[in-house]
Amino acid sequence: MSTPNNSLQLPYNSYFATVKDLWSGKFIGGTFGANYEGFKYRLNIDVRNLLPLKLVENDDTDLQLLWLHALEEHGIDLTSEQMVQEWREHVHAPWSEYGVAIANWERGITPPASGHVDNWFFGNAMGCPIRSEIWAMICPGLPEYAARYARRDAVLDHHEDSVEAEIFLAALQSAIFVEKDIERLIDIGLEFVDPDSRFARLVSQVLKWSREHDWETVHTLILRDYGHPDFTNSPQNMASTILALLHGKGDFIRTINIAINCGYDTDCTAATAGAIVNAIHGSANLPDSIRGGLQDTFKVSSWMRGFPGSGSLETISQQTCRLGLQVVRQAQQQGDTDLEISDPIDVAPSPLPVEPQEVAPLNPVANPFPRWNIFGPFFRDLVESSGQRSDFPDHGNPNLPSCHYMTHNHSGYDRNAIDPRELSSGGKAPAFPALTRVFEAEDSRLLINEENPAGPGTYFAHAAFDSPAADRNWLMAGSNGPVEIWLNGERIIASDTYQPLAPTTFDPQVTLREGRNHLVLKLEKTSQPVAAFIQFKRHSGQHWHQCFINTSLNWVAQTKLEPAVAGG
Repeated sequence: MSTPNNSLQLPYNSYFATVKDLWSGKFIGGTFGANYEGFKYRLNIDVRNLLPLKLVENDDTDLQLLWLHALEEHGIDLTSEQMVQEWREHVHAPWSEYGVAIANWERGITPPASGHVDNWFFGNAMGCPIRSEIWAMICPGLPEYAARYARRDAVLDHHEDSVEAEIFLAALQSAIFVEKDIERLIDIGLEFVDPDSRFARLVSQVLKWSREHDWETVHTLILRDYGHPDFTNSPQNMASTILALLHGKGDFIRTINIAINCGYDTDCTAATAGAIVNAIHGSANLPDSIRGGLQDTFKVSSWMRGFPGSGSLETISQQTCRLGLQVVRQAQQQGDTDLEISDPIDVAPSPLPVEPQEVAPLNPVANPFPRWNIFGPFFRDLVESSGQRSDFPDHGNPNLPSCHYMTHNHSGYDRNAIDPRELSSGGKAPAFPALTRVFEAEDSRLLINEENPAGPGTYFAHAAFDSPAADRNWLMAGSNGPVEIWLNGERIIASDTYQPLAPTTFDPQVTLREGRNHLVLKLEKTSQPVAAFIQFKRHSGQHWHQCFINTSLNWVAQTKLEPAVAGG
């Protein structure tokens, strides 16, 4: 690998300055972008109109403070398992991929599996690329080491593109200590990415497009090829970050403006772009309007349990460098580098005063995901018929129905071949003249992907679960087509819409009963395989986005039921 020439001297004061520039740029960019995240259209923001600057808290920095604390607690040979331990103790964040990972840990699923199990929608989000700087800062000029730390981190709660993205950023940012050309830095980051991955292809395309087009055109091409309905999805946002760095031409304000005006996950894109451009050019080159208002004090989010509400940029930069000296020393001892940090300053900064927190013991249930009995498909008898064309008769026999009628089917969705109320009340399953089979889901999705029959049809799916208590929950549900959902004999969702499968399409509030509960889905297949999603979140009196997945539900094993003739 053509990594930077690390047979060199890195003065400690340069090391410290770049570390502080990375922290500062991250906080500044995240602050500028914080009020615009989630808007999925081209914005028209000029950050000069957002001054004076007042740093705000952000998960982009909060979670890196967690890793700084974890390194202090466990040492520089920090493992994924120790990261999970610290996360469970200190992070009270139920959102998206964070919530899925926490649920997986509670289910007894450890990294790297915790990053992809049940994480099909959010697993390629921005939650781990935003945590890359800490690994770069403790691995100055050691991109291979930074990439190794980044992988351990990323697989906690992500997979595929997002894992590659954090590795890419950590390696790139590590190289900033010995290399300042942005395209060269991008090449170095790519050396640690799977060359056959979609992420590697994305970076190469953005480089090519940026040489040929203005940034607005490149952004359009990014959304054309990598757009995703989730605003945090990493490919579209990482591409915007790289775009901003390339078209910003080293100008801090222009870089941040482009990152924000691409929309989507703006606090993340602006924070990462801000960290990189500030580390390359230094805080001394920030506009006076920003540098003059930059304070040493930063904020920490209230959901970081046991952490103080604020801290000092100077102090965490000293703490980071002290850990980095240890990593460089270890790399030297192992023969992995000749890099020397000259004239190191022996400082012992006071780490953030983090209070220990009580952590609930893990008690995973036996069956964390649904086990479905699937009935169907059912079809409706077509008793009405359409006549033949009068200008061009379909057949020689005028008494026959039209070809259109003969070649089209109609699902049984407008009738109940099985009474879902009876099935979801927990009584004996009714007689049914259809196939039945058991589907033991590997996550919270129900996927009925059958080649035959190819035409429309209606399916019923039943699952049962035991709840340790009677309490209120959010039912998070999704379906790619018409769906009815019944819980314990009550219909709680009825929709005839079509949409991509997502985990947040429907969100009714429900009350589970203690002990056995029954769930029935009625699903229509038309031209695509049936896909549905079911998940319960503990209702804490807040919006479902602020609530944790209920991992105490134990889904009951199903027995295949034999078909019977109705009434027989």
